[in-house]
This record gives sequence, C-alpha cells and structure tokens, in this order.
Amino acid sequence: MKVKMSKLIILSGPSGVGKGTIESLLLKNKNLLIKLAISATTREKRRDEINGVNYFFLTVQEFKEKIENDEFIEWSCHFNNYYGTLKSQIKFIQSQNFIPLLEIDTTGAKNIIENYKNKGELSQLLTIFILPPSIESLKNRIQKRLTETNIQINQRLEKAKAEIKVKNLFKFQVVNDNLEKCVAQIEKIISKEIQKT
Repeated sequence: MKVKMSKLIILSGPSGVGKGTIESLLLKNKNLLIKLAISATTREKRRDEINGVNYFFLTVQEFKEKIENDEFIEWSCHFNNYYGTLKSQIKFIQSQNFIPLLEIDTTGAKNIIENYKNKGELSQLLTIFILPPSIESLKNRIQKRLTETNIQINQRLEKAKAEIKVKNLFKFQVVNDNLEKCVAQIEKIISKEIQKT
C-alpha cells in the first residue's frame, strides 16, 4: 500500500467510550501502517501507566513552556489538566514511514481540524468520532474504571454530552456497541481512506 506520510488520523470521542481499547487493537494491525502519537499531559499518572508509553507526564510549568515554544500541534485543558500532542511526535512517526494516530479529545481534534482547514490541508486528515451506544452505557464504563469520584463521573458525562454534539465535524462516526465490530469498521475506514492518498 502506497501511503502519503503527511496524513494524520484523529480518533476522538467522549471519555469512557473505549478509545484506548480501540486504539490498542488498531495498532496491532500492522497492515494499517499506523503508530500512536503519544500525548503529553499534566494529569496524575494512573497505577499501570508508564511515562513515554502511555503519556509524556509533564508538570504544569513544563507544559506551559512547550505551549510558549509552539511545540504542540494541539493542546487543551480539561478537568484541570493539560493534554496535548507534540509536533515532534508527529514528525518522528512520519520519519519512520508510519501514519500518526492521534487519540485526542474533541477540543484538540477541533483545533487540528480548524488549523488544517485554514491551511487548505483538510484532505490530510482522517477524522473518526467514536460514539457510545447511550449515555447510560458510557456512565457504566466510566464507573467500572474505578478511577473517578461521582462528581468527576458527572463532570465527564456532561462533557460527553457536549462532545457528542460536535460529532459532525468528523468525517466518520462509529458507534462502539460491539468492540470487535467497531474496530473492524474503523480498520476498513482507515484502509480505504489511506489508499485514496
């Protein structure tokens, strides 16, 4: 498969929709020629996470310095934590002849979409929004993680409702009501869209 390495794949959706699990399964498919662009964050590291593997864990000061130095392709702040994708990550992945996969929130995705649109490069983006089957199922998924308080869960659900409203900014929307089916659908989308370049 001939691939134009300037392409970016954005996978977005509300917290708890299964983006991380979907991303892991997509990355196992070597035919897709994708690699995860590891995000940077200021949030606390969860017990099983590894710096440089799951995220680049930064202090708020380090993150703000990188913002000042224009080192992010996108960044946002939510739930009192900063998240962003470093331009150096994108360039590194592309230099290895892979397509960067960005698993990011809708704010970051909107920023990239707007930026690419303004530059006339929207065709270089493959944007996919993952939807939950329902808000109730999303609530159940978040509760099962056992990482948030009830207040945090409610905040995430309110944010999810707002995020779902912008789903039409994304070229594709896929409902994660069955993990295997969802992943297969996304693999098909990626394969088809990448071949167009």
